[in-house]
Amino acid sequence: AQAVASAQAAQPAPAARPAAASATNHRVEFRLAGACWVQVIAPSGRNVIAREMQAGSNEVLEIPRGSRFTIGNADAMQLMVDGRAYAITETVRNGVARFTLQ
Repeated sequence: AQAVASAQAAQPAPAARPAAASATNHRVEFRLAGACWVQVIAPSGRNVIAREMQAGSNEVLEIPRGSRFTIGNADAMQLMVDGRAYAITETVRNGVARFTLQ
């Protein structure tokens, strides 16, 4: 019995999985290599976030589906949505990304 308990204790814990998105929200992680201006407006019209984010910072937020994003200096940002990289490069014009996250 003691050998079985020791073997179980030596096994690593399962790897943590990213939190799953709910039916109404996405789990969005902002990773910044440089300073960016970020504004996210929920479908209801309320600001979820509207501020400058600093280089080197990471932030995770629950964002309602259908929210509108505006990201200034978009080349300095990597966006993860529900644990997966989200390509914003196709939405960038003059350094500003604008898109809606469904």
